[in-house]
Amino acid sequence: MSKNTDLVVLRHPVLVIAQVLQACARLQDLAGWWAPVGSLLEGARLALVGLDGLDEVQMRRLLRWAARWEAMDPRLRALYAQHQSAIAVDVALWHVLDQRSGQPSGVVYGKLRDLWVKVYGYSPSIELVPTITLNIKDQP
Repeated sequence: MSKNTDLVVLRHPVLVIAQVLQACARLQDLAGWWAPVGSLLEGARLALVGLDGLDEVQMRRLLRWAARWEAMDPRLRALYAQHQSAIAVDVALWHVLDQRSGQPSGVVYGKLRDLWVKVYGYSPSIELVPTITLNIKDQP
């Protein structure tokens, strides 16, 4: 199952700052426990205070990850957060947020399914490693 989300990349400096701040706010809870997001948000923080900059790749990654994290089912975000130390969650996050090619192994799906059943008491009715397609548009 794939979910489509529109993402508009703005070019005006004030609007870019607003986009960065919104993306950082949307990823704040994830940044507390998943190091790749924490590192990305630290780069954004340094850029906002003028000590460093975000290149185009980092900016798009920040916006994509925020949009994908927000588009995920809240139950799945809660499951990932509750079991943040599980290797299966780390693998799944890379696949969901960065849209890595291919799909995680059956072992990863099995572990995520077991975690879901443990937490919710029933088999998952949603994709545990969803593909979230972003429609990226640039605006001046």
